Amino acid sequence: METVLFLKDWVIPIASVLLSVWFAASAKKDAERAQQTLEQVDRAIQGWQSEIMASATNILNSMPQVVEGKKNLASANALELSLQMIDKKLDDGGSPAEVMEALRQIGQIATRIAIHR
Repeated sequence: METVLFLKDWVIPIASVLLSVWFAASAKKDAERAQQTLEQVDRAIQGWQSEIMASATNILNSMPQVVEGKKNLASANALELSLQMIDKKLDDGGSPAEVMEALRQIGQIATRIAIHR
């Protein structure tokens, strides 16, 4: 009878605590491994999604309409810069020769734009 009481009062509770600790440690390791696997999957998914987006962007950027739009935007920016330069020269009291040179540059830019259209 003492053996049964000893088992019931000491061995079973201690064994159940040890088993609980072991299960908790095992669950923690499994959770860490699962988290690492999820992170690897996430990186892999983000990697191929980024590649797809980069490819799509490159394809769109190589379309003739996009290239022409970028060229036209650059030309418009060059014209705007030249106009700002003329405006600054006029505000600073620039000589007529400087203003004429800036106007000549605008004419050259406009001619290049017209020729490339």
